[in-house]
Amino acid sequence: MEGAAQLVSVESQPLLPFALSISEILYRIFKELSIPDCFATALVCRTWVDAALDFIWKDLDSPHPLLLLLGTITFGSNWDWDDGFPQTDWARFQSYSKRVHSITYDGGIYEGCGFALEHMSPEFPVKLLYYVAINQGTYLLPRNRAIRWVATQDCELQLLIPLISSEIDEFSIDVSGCTLQASSRLLRALSRLLPPNLRVFHFKSIPEETPDEDVRTIIRLQNSLQELKVPALALEPIMLKPGLRVLEARCTADSGLTPKQLLDALADACPLLKEIRLTFARECHLTFDSIRPLLRCSKLRTVDLEYPGRWDLDKSDVKALGKAWRRLEALNLCSRRDYPGLQSSHGIPMSMLPRFARYFSHRLRKLALFLNTEDMPRLPYEAIPFPNLKFFAVGTSPLGSEMAVSAVTAYLDAVLPPRVERIYSSSTARQNSSVFDPFTPRFHQNPAWENVEKSLSTLRKEFGGRAMS
Repeated sequence: MEGAAQLVSVESQPLLPFALSISEILYRIFKELSIPDCFATALVCRTWVDAALDFIWKDLDSPHPLLLLLGTITFGSNWDWDDGFPQTDWARFQSYSKRVHSITYDGGIYEGCGFALEHMSPEFPVKLLYYVAINQGTYLLPRNRAIRWVATQDCELQLLIPLISSEIDEFSIDVSGCTLQASSRLLRALSRLLPPNLRVFHFKSIPEETPDEDVRTIIRLQNSLQELKVPALALEPIMLKPGLRVLEARCTADSGLTPKQLLDALADACPLLKEIRLTFARECHLTFDSIRPLLRCSKLRTVDLEYPGRWDLDKSDVKALGKAWRRLEALNLCSRRDYPGLQSSHGIPMSMLPRFARYFSHRLRKLALFLNTEDMPRLPYEAIPFPNLKFFAVGTSPLGSEMAVSAVTAYLDAVLPPRVERIYSSSTARQNSSVFDPFTPRFHQNPAWENVEKSLSTLRKEFGGRAMS
């Protein structure tokens, strides 16, 4: 009897503390777990299964889970939709798809171990479109808020349409592997389907294969953009939305406006701007006066201005930049494209580096400059206060003889803090990404600057820090 009483007492106690049945608390816990551990939590009890599945399905990094929900598909020379595809349990499909808040596709379909199975089949969207049609326009992913897509072939663009919902506020697509015709068709459809309150819109393409007018139509229809990245599209006034925080575009003479006029309009229309990346064409003559309007954008944290021409900056200009951009964390005033006629004498004098350290705030962590290495200054007598700098790049700055390598190494050892271990450079005209992109700066490294980097590393190892200290 005593054992039975104990059994009754134990069974009457709650299996879980009440706090562990609150979905908000469970979500915070699941965020700290690995994906395999989240799978395990879904099997613990009925109380946890919904919260665990919400977390697991919230952000899909592949369409593969959706494929699995569609059932077993027989694959011969192509997908067998007639005989190899059983009727799908759409109620079960909906029980999972309603949990999806974002979906990502990078050109391959992956299993959990990460191995690519196949590219997206041309017929794959057919069943999804059919589902949307028979449900009278019901969204396939009704709570989806973000699509991040890399299309390597035209047929992969078709799948995007069923994945759009009325909740979408982030749309990012790379169509560099697709034809101009397919990209244009997609954009025309998107102009009718995307809600007018997108927060983020990214469109990456090859400049020669960009349907400019179709992209502009989508931008024109959007009222709430905070982040706009269209690196192949020329900057125009219609792109300047009042709420913009992030902007990436090209600056050419096609708009009929000078760089100063464009940047003046930008500063007036986008007072909240925090990050800007502009790639200027060679025909744009850029001076400090051209970028002066950006001094009014006091919230800027990243200024990435790539210009394959001459920068004319004097000491007072550097002081004005540092005074205006007190929150700046990354600054690029150089080119990663190699053009005939661009000489080292066109760069910012090496002697100006201490000015950047003196006038910019301690928040500056990344600096890229096109340097003039012909007239080497004397070494400074005291350490330069670059307290938090950890990234330094020189773009396509020319560097000549071995004597120049030695002199530049000694000067940079005196100026740059020990945490700057690499000198990033470029020797190609085919790099379109930002100098601050962590995956690309070291491609096609300039051999002369590589020697500077190696010499600097050797010098600091031998002397235990700065050689001059």
